[in-house]
Amino acid sequence: GERIEVELDAPTPIEEPILGVSLHRVSDFVKVLDVSTESDGVSLGRLHGKRTVALSFDHLDAEPGSYRFDVGVYERHWSYVYDYHWHAYPLEIVSTGGIGFGPRRQWHDL
Repeated sequence: GERIEVELDAPTPIEEPILGVSLHRVSDFVKVLDVSTESDGVSLGRLHGKRTVALSFDHLDAEPGSYRFDVGVYERHWSYVYDYHWHAYPLEIVSTGGIGFGPRRQWHDL
């Protein structure tokens, strides 16, 4: 699987911030991933001091190419952003040796 780790540091307490992660393809800026703790029903609770949050996937459904991650930490009602890193983290996806592209799937005899 794939895993993204985000290191957070809140010098003063923040109540239930929202952590958002998106992934865009560099060639045409198509968004291939856009998730947040809120949309997934996850609460970070109170954030104070340093903390690492991990986001895990079975795999990313993305074609080979160059991508960039955006990471943002938002106020719990999306009123404002505490910190936002736009296209700050590169990801290169290379050919997987003939394994097909697309969502997780199975083939069955009918």
